[in-house]
Amino acid sequence: MLDSITQDETNGTITVRIAKGFQEYYVLSLLRNPDIQIDSKFCEMACSSYTYPFMTWLSEKVALMQRLGEEYPYQVIVPLVKLQEHVPPAKSSMRIGEYMRNAIYKAIEDINTNPYSQITIENPDDVVYRTSGRRKIEGLRFEVTLRDRTPVNHVSLLVGDNEHGLVDDAGIPSWEYL
Repeated sequence: MLDSITQDETNGTITVRIAKGFQEYYVLSLLRNPDIQIDSKFCEMACSSYTYPFMTWLSEKVALMQRLGEEYPYQVIVPLVKLQEHVPPAKSSMRIGEYMRNAIYKAIEDINTNPYSQITIENPDDVVYRTSGRRKIEGLRFEVTLRDRTPVNHVSLLVGDNEHGLVDDAGIPSWEYL
């Protein structure tokens, strides 16, 4: 984990260098576990039981898109069936319209109004991406932007750059996560 520790007695400073291998492991671990990146106060303020699984799933997608350098704002497109695997309906007999109203739209509202949220879904009223015959919803599209850091929302999603990431200018993970 540590590369070196040096002590400068004349200046009274101690310098700790983290090994590059640990930094890479740390970044990969966070990418695999987006729930680590979500402030616990976000969950405390959530009104819907669907918000947490939806937020962790969406955070994972956004973190991956950031890492791959995809165009911003991020366009997350998902088949409805895949989304239901990550954010399951309350009961198997739940109709798609009811699922959208009581799960997805409430989770989107939670995310957009929660002061501890790290993202904003810019198209809350227009997430249906693809429909089939008889207007059956098949796919959804979420346009996601990152919120700026504030005194309340001081932790942002992991990215490769220093503006919105967990790694500072020197390439060192922030203490908030260590």
